[in-house]
Amino acid sequence: MKAIQAAYRGGYDALRLVDIPQPQSRAGQALVRVTSAGVTPLDRTVLAGLHPTARKLPLVPGNEGAGVVIEDPSGRFPAGERVLFFAGPGGVTQDGTFAEIASVPSGNLAPLPAEIPDEVAGGLPVAYLSAFLALRQAGFRAGQSVLAPGAGGSVGNATLKVARALGASRLVSTAGSAAKEAAAAADGGLREVGIVSLQRESLADGLARLAPGGVDVVIDALGGPFTGQAVGGLARGGRLVVMGYSAGTETTLRVTDLVWKLAPRQRVLAVRRLGRRAGRGVRHGPAADRRRPDRARP
Repeated sequence: MKAIQAAYRGGYDALRLVDIPQPQSRAGQALVRVTSAGVTPLDRTVLAGLHPTARKLPLVPGNEGAGVVIEDPSGRFPAGERVLFFAGPGGVTQDGTFAEIASVPSGNLAPLPAEIPDEVAGGLPVAYLSAFLALRQAGFRAGQSVLAPGAGGSVGNATLKVARALGASRLVSTAGSAAKEAAAAADGGLREVGIVSLQRESLADGLARLAPGGVDVVIDALGGPFTGQAVGGLARGGRLVVMGYSAGTETTLRVTDLVWKLAPRQRVLAVRRLGRRAGRGVRHGPAADRRRPDRARP
């Protein structure tokens, strides 16, 4: 079968169209004829040699896709049914979806509605699954506010839409260009999302304007300088999940963003503790006199 394979570490220029044997049927794995394969940041991470558990090359990348079932040993899907899927270890520790046929964990298949075309479905699983799992890891609850930088990116866009469906009270994101800002405005799924235009203001300034009290949850798929600014925009008790680094692997954190956020509560607790201690230390009446040598009575 035809496949796109990486023979050496590098970027997408390391990919080559090759002929390789098709995967064989085995327990727990469905065979799918791939009609569409998504391209994700994970592919680039693996190609660059930055993934800690990736298989040695050569390797067929690709971690998601859509297609038609050839065989499903679990019996959940008959041959010929359209599905979308997350390839699990595909594209990391085994050959992935950049091929005519892919071996996919049977439990990772989902039926594909007729109204969703293959080229759209192939790019849905990783972004939306990542968004849902990140929100769950952050302890998100309905009524809380969410910052997901990168409205033009797959994970940022998906996080905003999943959070909205789960009942977020306020949504904030970023756009790095006029084109991305326009695209966000035209996206019906991003209605009422506060967009910080990074061409006009920093993320920190935009958060101060759109969410002056801070946000409850940050799902950060960008990393770099945005992570430090997002920490400064957290509400007290807020949580941040970092799941990407397309903007860089290092950030700068202002310690005062943490100190002053916690300071008011710390002062209140300190005053209460001092008050309780003072109350225990003040004694009245004869019992108090008996504990004072200068007031001992014969």
